[in-house]
Amino acid sequence: MYIKYCIVALKRTIPSIADGLKPGQRKILFCALKNKLIGITKLETFSKSVDHHSSSNVASIIMGMTRNYVGSNNGNYGTRGQGGEDQSAPRYLHIELSRITRLIFLDNESSDERGKEEVKIGRYFPIIPMVLVNGCEGIGVGWSTNVPNYHPIHIIKNMMHLIAYEGNMEKLPVEMCPWYKGFRGRIEGSQSGDRDYTSYGCIQESNGMLKITELPIHKWTDKYLKFLNSVAEHNAEAKDPFIKGYKKYGDDTSPIDIRVKLSGKQLREAEQEGLEKKFKLGKKIKTSNMVLFDEDGRLKLYILQEFYKYGIDKYKSRLTNLQKKHADKALKARTELHFVKRYRQGNIILSKDNMQKKDDLVKYIKHQGFEANPEYLASLKLVSLTEESEKALEKELEKAEEELKKVKNKAAATSWLEDLQVLENELLKDKLFQLTA
Repeated sequence: MYIKYCIVALKRTIPSIADGLKPGQRKILFCALKNKLIGITKLETFSKSVDHHSSSNVASIIMGMTRNYVGSNNGNYGTRGQGGEDQSAPRYLHIELSRITRLIFLDNESSDERGKEEVKIGRYFPIIPMVLVNGCEGIGVGWSTNVPNYHPIHIIKNMMHLIAYEGNMEKLPVEMCPWYKGFRGRIEGSQSGDRDYTSYGCIQESNGMLKITELPIHKWTDKYLKFLNSVAEHNAEAKDPFIKGYKKYGDDTSPIDIRVKLSGKQLREAEQEGLEKKFKLGKKIKTSNMVLFDEDGRLKLYILQEFYKYGIDKYKSRLTNLQKKHADKALKARTELHFVKRYRQGNIILSKDNMQKKDDLVKYIKHQGFEANPEYLASLKLVSLTEESEKALEKELEKAEEELKKVKNKAAATSWLEDLQVLENELLKDKLFQLTA
């Protein structure tokens, strides 16, 4: 029993490589996509539709999913001041699905199996490893994970390489370095040769004062101001003060702007030690603990290459399903068109003799050579037997056969590459995603 508990606990805290989501997040996305969440919806109402027993817990998960990666979304959803912990109550908040969500999560690969006590949610397949885009943190029984965020365009470029070279990880076109949307500082790799990075804030001297315009990733403004207060001369409890004072400009929703006042001596000493080190404007980003569940529920330490293996199988399955879908559409349109044509030519006569009962009509249609789906043909409305309907069916059949031909002639890799290109083009419309030289 303890082993089963450990497995369940781990699955709740460590995301899957398949979609980058934990079970609670997966359930929320499933409901949003299944119910076609379009436009602005009240958060409290949507939370109850996801799980009416624990809507408050659902609401807190949604708030985390809405925030910007530097640490804030807007005043209502929490700010960088407290890392999002100062959000409003769910009854005051509204949400909507991001417009690029449907470009990332294509077809519904989930199942909604409703039992008496629980709802089991499957996975939507994203075309890129979203766990690298959003990052994640989780602590389970005996395992933990910490995945930083990466630039989605870099991920797309590398996935395109893996697809083109059938999973070969050699000579990836873009080096993967942590990246956070809207972060104005810099991120540097470790000089010791390990895989860790350090994010640095921004500080510069101006007219004898220091101006801080960015903090390291996950270093929140309120806590940083407490640090400055602990080293300020006006604080009687400060043990080793090295600044005269400080002032924060703007509010928690505006860019960071903190001015620090020092004496000439204090400024020289700080510059000798290094401003970033003296003012604690560096924070480690570890990449040595990127543990995730694979599609079979096994814990692994990997990401890009394994996602390629998972994704190429999904695309092969998707193309097979699409081929069957279009083939079924073509067969349906062809059968119905043939039936309508024969009726209009007078070869099929619906009379009192064959329309006494439904079974009689179905039997008559079968006798006319339509054995595939006679029940469906028997349920057609009279308006479906008109010349106008016949022309519409001809167009429908032509379209279905054209789509079927496209799918038959397309490889899984080609289809995936096309979807990645569409996503890349859409992302590049946002200036924050555009790559700098």
